[in-house]
Amino acid sequence: MFSFKKILPVFLMFVMVSSIGFAGDLANFHNKLDEAYAPYRMSLSLTNKKDKQEAAIKTMNAFTKKWAALSSTYLNNPPAPYNESPLWKSTITKTSEVMKEGLTLVKAGKLKAGHKTIEAIRGMLGKLRKSVSIRNFSDYVNTYHTEMEHLVGVKYSKQNLNAKAIIKLREKVAVLRFLMNEAKAATPKKYSENATFQKFLNGNIKLLQLLHQSLEKGDKNKVLAILPKIKPAYGKLFIKFG
Repeated sequence: MFSFKKILPVFLMFVMVSSIGFAGDLANFHNKLDEAYAPYRMSLSLTNKKDKQEAAIKTMNAFTKKWAALSSTYLNNPPAPYNESPLWKSTITKTSEVMKEGLTLVKAGKLKAGHKTIEAIRGMLGKLRKSVSIRNFSDYVNTYHTEMEHLVGVKYSKQNLNAKAIIKLREKVAVLRFLMNEAKAATPKKYSENATFQKFLNGNIKLLQLLHQSLEKGDKNKVLAILPKIKPAYGKLFIKFG
């Protein structure tokens, strides 16, 4: 006679082992993704500079090699929950194509165009994660980057930093402070005790706090002195850990 009580422990053990296996596969994939993403971040930084063609080509080739290995392992065998995403295959293959296109431009000396081309990769990976309700530290950093560009994209001076401009700046800085604190809350365990990470992260937070305080006081000189430091501070965090 069939006994559910007898089979229940076996069933639960199967579920537990399967869950551990799925989690392990996902963790392994994310580790491989992080390994490839490191030279990608450096490629973004180097292609944003005029005299770094050779160095950029080197890091772009490093990314291409690591991405090819990742694709070989996972393209037709995505870990859960990515196996449920309609964006999976197109993102993995398109990433390779975009980097190839960017590399061709950089080899031709067109670093600015190459930078703009490969910048699309982080957006594609972000959309892939979003399609399966995954959000990691990179996504928080990327959201901050988007808003930060709205701030640093405006050229301020003593002449145009009037009361109205200060109000708008205060609003933008408030958003950036919120987003950077969100990123801090999403700090990966592997970075939580990393002294360099903490230095770069807290450096951004402190800089935004000083900018906020200077705006509150209406201290134009300090505001104008701090603004040019915002993007470089973010860049240090992104290149190493974003």
